[in-house]
Amino acid sequence: MSNADIQKGWRWLATLDTETALESLLRDGFVVPYEPWPRELPTYGVPQRDGIWVPELRTWKELGIPLKELAPGTRASMVGPVEEDGGSLLQYLIARRRVVESTIPIAEKEEQLRVLRDRPQFADVVARLGTMLDATITEQTGNWRAEYARVTEFRAFVAAIGYRGRGVSALFDAGLRTREQIASASDQQLRSLPGIGPKTLLAIRSAIATDH
Repeated sequence: MSNADIQKGWRWLATLDTETALESLLRDGFVVPYEPWPRELPTYGVPQRDGIWVPELRTWKELGIPLKELAPGTRASMVGPVEEDGGSLLQYLIARRRVVESTIPIAEKEEQLRVLRDRPQFADVVARLGTMLDATITEQTGNWRAEYARVTEFRAFVAAIGYRGRGVSALFDAGLRTREQIASASDQQLRSLPGIGPKTLLAIRSAIATDH
């Protein structure tokens, strides 16, 4: 059944949260022309978590009905109802995710997040977030440092056994990202990955045994 008479498109509605991916936040409010379901629409960020497509309805004027247009409403967010367009919270989240998803050093990321917190244009956002804001910065920094430590340990481990090239990415893609995960993998699972033959497998098992 087509709703083309009342629906003119589909609008991307980003989830207003500090964990939402930058690409989703940047697409907030983006409208694609209407086509009835089923149709394939792009997904930005993590499906169902970072945003959804919602119907974009025609205005009273577009429908030829002489009524006063509805006033802008509100939408849900991590701090409760906010302006329909996301207001200053959306702008803060975009600025924040630019820092979070950048490749600058961790200490510099942490400093930039605190600079954002002190910007006058985000004073209302900071007030609504309250102590949650500093908690999210601390948590984010902790996650970065933990991930950096895991990656550093992983790289040292694979370098010690002489495992290089595309095989390292294959381990990551297979979800084997720590010594413990690699140790728990079966020989068959490891041998199925690029670059792991009998000698490399033996080196992996020996390195793990030596470490323990």
